Amino acid sequence: MAITTTYKVLFWKDIPSMIEAEDTTGDVIMESMGERFEVLIDAKAMALGIKGGDAYTDAFLYGDESELPGDAESVVGQLKQKFESEFN
Repeated sequence: MAITTTYKVLFWKDIPSMIEAEDTTGDVIMESMGERFEVLIDAKAMALGIKGGDAYTDAFLYGDESELPGDAESVVGQLKQKFESEFN
């Protein structure tokens, strides 16, 4: 049976912040998009006049849960590459 991975992405507004993935073998990965995306999030928050508190925290929302073929590590890697190219 082929391994598949269910994943969801945590976004701040439209910027990805973290990827959570679990594959059919039970492996679970939670990985941050990294410092570059933290800087993008902070810059957008400042541009929108959001300086912290509830307004900042409330802007973090999960996207829909989805599924891709492959193990959790490879799916997270694919998604990170995709987002890196989209936010270039």
